[in-house]
Amino acid sequence: KNKHKYDKVVTDVSEKRAQITVRRGQIEDSLRQLIYSQMKLKFGKKAKEQMISKLAGSTTDKSQEKKIQALDFAEAMKELYFSQLKHLMLKDWNSYQPIFNDRVKFEQFFDIINSCRIDAHAKSLDEEDEAILNIAFKFFSAKALATSLPIFPAPITRTDLFSRFPKCFSAKSTAAEPMEIDPLLILVLFLTTRPT
Repeated sequence: KNKHKYDKVVTDVSEKRAQITVRRGQIEDSLRQLIYSQMKLKFGKKAKEQMISKLAGSTTDKSQEKKIQALDFAEAMKELYFSQLKHLMLKDWNSYQPIFNDRVKFEQFFDIINSCRIDAHAKSLDEEDEAILNIAFKFFSAKALATSLPIFPAPITRTDLFSRFPKCFSAKSTAAEPMEIDPLLILVLFLTTRPT
């Protein structure tokens, strides 16, 4: 029903700005949710610690780490810059590759969305830039990202996962502490728990 909602030609500049803001926001929220879920599954209580470690050197904002340290993991995720989401995903690409397939396209389209922010920088896009931006948006939409996901819902316990998807865990894992998780499980959970 909403598959082609952004396909109509928009000529009004303010409407274009609003549309870019909405589409970028949807993708950003979904990526935060995906990273949050993946890191909670993989690292459990040490997820925030791992996130901070992986983010080293990813921003010039010297106050960010101190701010994140004072928050729980869910709230800390909301403090990250858009570019840092890409940084975290590339640090653990094997977990996201089953979803996005092509790393080169993922990086290029991510950078396009991050750089073409007429909503933030009040600059207009020419037709060529706008067409490229729409292709980038469609890439992420095709990967089931531009949806209205609940942000940071109640977590699924490791015991629940182990009982429902035992083949996704390594042979040496246990229900109490299954640390090695098949990346495909992340995709299954992401696609099956989102609203329809």
